[in-house]
Amino acid sequence: MAMQLTNVREHNLGTVLNTLASSDAPLSRATLAQATGLTKPTVSRLVDELLAAGFLIEHAPTRAVGAAGGRPSVPVSIAQAAVVGLGASVSADHVAVNMIDMRRQVVAVAETPVTRAPTPRDAVVLIADLAAELLAANPHTRTSGICVSVPGRLSPDGRRVQSAPNLGWEDAPLAELLETAPGLEDLDVSVENDARLVAETEIVNRRGEGFVLVYGESGIGGAVVVDGDIQRGANGWGGEIGHLCLDPRGPECRCGRRGCLEAYASYWAIAQQSMQTGSGYISEFFTSLEGDAREAAIERIGSSLGLALSQVLNIVDLPTVVLGGYFRHLAADIAPLVNAQLDRHALAVEAGGVRIETTTAAARPSLAGAALRAIQPVFDAPAEWIRRFEA
Repeated sequence: MAMQLTNVREHNLGTVLNTLASSDAPLSRATLAQATGLTKPTVSRLVDELLAAGFLIEHAPTRAVGAAGGRPSVPVSIAQAAVVGLGASVSADHVAVNMIDMRRQVVAVAETPVTRAPTPRDAVVLIADLAAELLAANPHTRTSGICVSVPGRLSPDGRRVQSAPNLGWEDAPLAELLETAPGLEDLDVSVENDARLVAETEIVNRRGEGFVLVYGESGIGGAVVVDGDIQRGANGWGGEIGHLCLDPRGPECRCGRRGCLEAYASYWAIAQQSMQTGSGYISEFFTSLEGDAREAAIERIGSSLGLALSQVLNIVDLPTVVLGGYFRHLAADIAPLVNAQLDRHALAVEAGGVRIETTTAAARPSLAGAALRAIQPVFDAPAEWIRRFEA
C-alpha cells in the first residue's frame, strides 16, 4: 500500500508541474485543482511541497473580478532556472549545448563550429567545455542531466553509437565517455538519435497526430509517428529513411550500401555533385548555392526525397510529412517536386493527398529535443528528484 501511495503522490506532483509548465500565466491553487481534477486540499499539499523544494514561486495575491470578500488567491508558477536540463548536439559542422528550465524555456546556449567532424572523444571534450561554460554562468541551478543528440544509429541499450557514417563513427562508447568527462560525472547521461529528438519536439506541438518526419543535417534521418508515438522498431532504428534504397545500382552511400536516399539528397552528396566545398554551416551551404548548381540540387533533392517518401507512405499510411533541418529551409522549392513524386507513386493521393509541413522548432530542433529529454525525468518523478537535490 505504501508503494501505491508513493506512486500516486509522484503522479500527482508531476501532474501539477506539467499543468503549470503548459500554462502561459501563473495559476491559483483553485484553478490547478480544477485543471487537474485533484481536490483543493490535495493540490495545496502538493504546491506547498513544490514551493519548499524551490520548484515553484508564489506571486502577489489576486482577487477574481467581481469577487466580494473572502481571501485573495495566491497564484504560483514554475521557478525560473531552479532546475535545468542540458541538451547537446554533435554534427559534422558544430557541437552545441543548451540549457532549459522546467518552464521548458531556453536559459542559455553555447556553440562551437568545427571544420571537420569531431571524433567521439573530441566531441565529448567540446560538450564538457560548453556545459561547464553554461553551468558557471548559472551557478545557482540544479541540473537533472544531459542528453546528447547524434546523427547515427544507437545500440539497443542506447549507450553506444553503433554507426554514424557522416561523423565517421563506429561502435563509439559515447555514454561511457560522457559519464567520465570532467564536470559531467555527477549528471544523468543519455544519448539519442537526432531525428528521434526532433520528432519528440514535434509530438509536443502535434498532440496525438501521425506524421513522417524527415530531418536533413549531417545525414538524413527520419521518424514515423503514429497517434503521437514514435515507432522505434525492434532495435530502435525505425524511420531510418536516409538509408531507404532508391536504386540498388545507384551511387555508393557512406554507410557502405548503394543507392540510399542519402547518396542522392544529403548535404555531402549535393556538395560532391556541385563540386563546392561546403565550408561553414550545412544550412548555409544550401543558401549559398546559386544558378545551375542550385537548380540541380533542388531537382535532385526534391525528386529523390519524394520517391523515398512515396514508398514510406504506402507502408505507414500517414497524412502528413514534416520537413526539418535543411529540408525545412528548402521546403518552398522542393515541395512541388516532392508532391509530383507522391502524385505518381503514393496511394494516398486517391484519398486526397498528403500534407507537406515544416518543423515547428525552426533553429536546432534536435538540440531542443535533447534538452527536453534531459529535463523530462523531473516531471516523471518529482519526489525522487526533490530527494536527490536535498541529499
